[in-house]
Amino acid sequence: FYGVDPGDYSGVSVHIGDLNDDNYGDIVIGAYFGDGSGNAKFAAGEAYVVYGSGTLATEINLDGSADVVIYGADESDNLGEDVWVADIDGWFGGDLLMGAVGGSGPFEDQHSCGEVYLIYGGFLSSSYDLSTDLVDLVIYGYKAGDAIGSPIGSGDINNDGFADILFGAAAGDGYGISTDDCGEAYAVTLEDTDGDGKRNIGDN
Repeated sequence: FYGVDPGDYSGVSVHIGDLNDDNYGDIVIGAYFGDGSGNAKFAAGEAYVVYGSGTLATEINLDGSADVVIYGADESDNLGEDVWVADIDGWFGGDLLMGAVGGSGPFEDQHSCGEVYLIYGGFLSSSYDLSTDLVDLVIYGYKAGDAIGSPIGSGDINNDGFADILFGAAAGDGYGISTDDCGEAYAVTLEDTDGDGKRNIGDN
């Protein structure tokens, strides 16, 4: 898999999971120094999805050959520093998690608080610009400089049959914001509040 532009750093993160529910593993590749849609936003970051198949080429240029492209919302967000696939909502295969450690919150006023994005799998669009396109969940860091979003992981923490979201905040300042850069880790558990066996926007 070859990156698109000089300095994109495609491959800084990679993960495999079945995003379109066809029983083939799909490849997710982060390019955290990509410059976004039209190369208009320095280091906004990008993530690419290539769907798996029985006839996948042995060499793929991500420029024009990726099935899904996600562009970071703002300059220096560094979307794609980590990527992950897990079945968060309980239906239609895996869901896509992406970290943007340089993201600065919903109003761009918490510099590098970090952000984590979730897009439910099954029926992905061919492209997303996170500055304009809606996703299923965005998690923002607690305060400026926390840099949440790398690493990202998942696991069923509470034994409810659903994967829960895990992510690090390497520059977090600890309990009571009292220990500079000691680091933090978070677990986010969604709930099936309507009891339909799925965790979706109607639940949370």
